[in-house]
Amino acid sequence: MQHLFTLFTPLALAELDHRVNALGTSRRAGEGLVDALTNLGNRSALYDALQARSDLPAGTLALAVLDINHFHEINEQLGHGAGDETLQAVAARIARWNPMAATPCAYRLGGDEFVILCQANRGQACDWTAQFENLVAWLNEPMQVSGHALSLTLSVGVAVGPVAGDSIDSLLWRADQAKRLARERGRSVVLHTPSHAHTPQHRDLSLRADIRQAVAQQQFVLHYQPKVCPRLRTLVGLEALIRWPHPVTGREVQPAEFIPFIETTAYIHPVTQWVLNQALADLASLPEHLALSVAVNISAKNLLDERLVPKIADALERTGVSAHRLELELTESSFLSSPRFAREQIEALAELGVRVSIDDFGTGFSSLSYLQDLPVHAIKVDQIFVRPLLDTPRSATIARAAVELAHALGMQAVAEGVERAELIEPLAAMGYDALQGFAIARPAALHDALAAARDWAQTSPLRIA
Repeated sequence: MQHLFTLFTPLALAELDHRVNALGTSRRAGEGLVDALTNLGNRSALYDALQARSDLPAGTLALAVLDINHFHEINEQLGHGAGDETLQAVAARIARWNPMAATPCAYRLGGDEFVILCQANRGQACDWTAQFENLVAWLNEPMQVSGHALSLTLSVGVAVGPVAGDSIDSLLWRADQAKRLARERGRSVVLHTPSHAHTPQHRDLSLRADIRQAVAQQQFVLHYQPKVCPRLRTLVGLEALIRWPHPVTGREVQPAEFIPFIETTAYIHPVTQWVLNQALADLASLPEHLALSVAVNISAKNLLDERLVPKIADALERTGVSAHRLELELTESSFLSSPRFAREQIEALAELGVRVSIDDFGTGFSSLSYLQDLPVHAIKVDQIFVRPLLDTPRSATIARAAVELAHALGMQAVAEGVERAELIEPLAAMGYDALQGFAIARPAALHDALAAARDWAQTSPLRIA
């Protein structure tokens, strides 16, 4: 096999630069578009290239996502310097690849993940699977790294497009799912065809594979939304909210896309444990004088886990956070499947010193008996009653009754979904102990959330007698 040298340097980005210059921009060739370690294109360059090819005839474009299997072992056994050399060696081979009947461009998304974008030459058909199997065979050949001869194996997923309804993210998603199938089946290359790309069954399998990898690789991050006391204009706590920046598409997977799925599977336990550990570690990193609490959402499956209380006790001991600074938020429906055991769990948590609040109050279990029977610290009045507060008298009546009920039972009342600044004053006048919503601060990384709460406290004019 001949391998022509077509190294993807900044000069090879001429097509992209031509388009940029045509728009009147004086940006130099490749600026901001090149991966510093490998000299391949980066994620931005890939998105530009895909955008430019969105109107190509169907089947003329192939996008391949490549992963080096067990790459972490190179870093662990030979050091990160050898890992970087390995990535550079792989990148050099990919850049020299010259497939028949197609023109490739190579990119590195990050870590050990590469992308190759291939456009079929005009009038020529391509057997994409065969093409990429030839590339993998070449990449499998030994390469010298830090005095060692390494023989690598790779998993490659290929998506062919464009197809109707394909976006850049969906093309990347299809290739990534094919790559996962290749790894699971022990094959080097899997072609992901549009015919099964978007079936519900395939999406569920793909999401399951994605979540499994996200848990194993700790791809999740936490954002925090402040809870503030409207009368004192002070920050009183934070709610920890899980977020998932997808490592392949680069977009943040919406919580509504993955949280319901996680809650119905066994993944809910390791994911909740990670959230709990990370939230407590973040809380422990803050100055003691802030004396904030952190709230973590607990599902019905978590509440029925016999190991829940010991796990929380261990996490508190490990981080040194006082139990009263941890708040667990449960929905009303959490009590339905096993009310007696749920009561035992909540009582055990209260004995430990952990606070429990009822989330989405007013939308679930209709009986109020649990409020008089359980050691509940606070109720969070759902946004469906808070948002229309100024427009619907009945909503205002319910919101006022909820805070009166909470205080009569010795609980705090929190209003969630406060998305309009004009809601803050009437909610404070009703006696709400804390408010939470976009009008105060959007969920953000820890220190950004703290800064947003400070900004709100300095600029929010309240006139409460």
